[in-house]
Amino acid sequence: MAVQNAQLYIHHPHGLPGKDLLQIELERYQQIYHHIRRQPATKTEKDTLKFVTFEINRIQAQRSGGALRRFWYSPLVATLRIWASRRTDLYNYHYNKINAVKTDIIQNHNLQTLSGALAGQGFAASMEGPLKKMISQGLDSFQLPYSDDNHKRATFLLHFDKIPGTTLYYFSSFEAIAKSSVQSLLAGGGQGPRLHFSCLDNVQISATQAAALLDGRPVCLHINQQDKWLTLDTGKVGTKFPFTQHAYDLDAYLQQLPLANGKSNQLPALREALRQGQSKTVALLIDGQIQKITIAVDITRQTLQLTDAEGKTHPFSFNQTTVSPVNLQHQQGHTRQDVTTQQKYKPELPQGPDIDQIIRNRAGRSR
Repeated sequence: MAVQNAQLYIHHPHGLPGKDLLQIELERYQQIYHHIRRQPATKTEKDTLKFVTFEINRIQAQRSGGALRRFWYSPLVATLRIWASRRTDLYNYHYNKINAVKTDIIQNHNLQTLSGALAGQGFAASMEGPLKKMISQGLDSFQLPYSDDNHKRATFLLHFDKIPGTTLYYFSSFEAIAKSSVQSLLAGGGQGPRLHFSCLDNVQISATQAAALLDGRPVCLHINQQDKWLTLDTGKVGTKFPFTQHAYDLDAYLQQLPLANGKSNQLPALREALRQGQSKTVALLIDGQIQKITIAVDITRQTLQLTDAEGKTHPFSFNQTTVSPVNLQHQQGHTRQDVTTQQKYKPELPQGPDIDQIIRNRAGRSR
């Protein structure tokens, strides 16, 4: 009985169409009643039958009884009648057992649902202990602080609200807060930027993306059927849309990377990491050798930034025939074309006696 009621409540907290929860509960009790009456009953079953009969009468009175009958089965009068009949322990035993099982099932299911919602948005550390404690309190809403090793420069405040008319909670929103350094706090710099994100919007942002935005890194969101690259505009923090949009064709750049062992093995994970505002280490084939290179989006230069095993950072030079790392010292005054045209660009190369002829020869071969 308790298990069935709990499962029904989980999936239909407001009742089934055309049939409220009281009616469904009444039908359950009637099934138990007829099952016990069809066969010789033990003393325990007879006691249960008394409880079930009382519950059937109580629900019928509550649903369709007259004024006198509803008064007769009202909570106060029903309690006095049970006490007078010396069946308080019997009825309390059944009530408590049903409610305990039902509550446990509902709260555990709600706990798993909330844990899944958190994991789906990048909050990977388990929050089951704090969630279970807060769910059991039955508050209309509650908040929980969150931090983990994956987001070392940000902390979060998770918001949970109760679905109106139910005891079930949902993950409604979260705040991402930039951690302030000790030096900043000592200098009176105060708290870092704080961003609020709804979990009910059509555009969903992950914890990783939120932390990346706070850290000044670009992320890619799918907005209105289009990919939009965003960075945080610190001057607009507190407004409805504190971001700057950028035109950036990630796939056009990724297709030119000389990924070792084929693009299919590394490209999907690399693309997703960059869209999340993260960097990722991959194997590149450079000058005939496989090298481990860490890739990140360089939204300012409209390219990809590469960091080698020695920690040296290089933008990537994209042109029509080759892809090669170019040292930062050669990037002064480089020119490019707008990436929205999906045309490839090249920075200025080191000057040499035959460089112009080399470029013309390569352009001729590409045609």
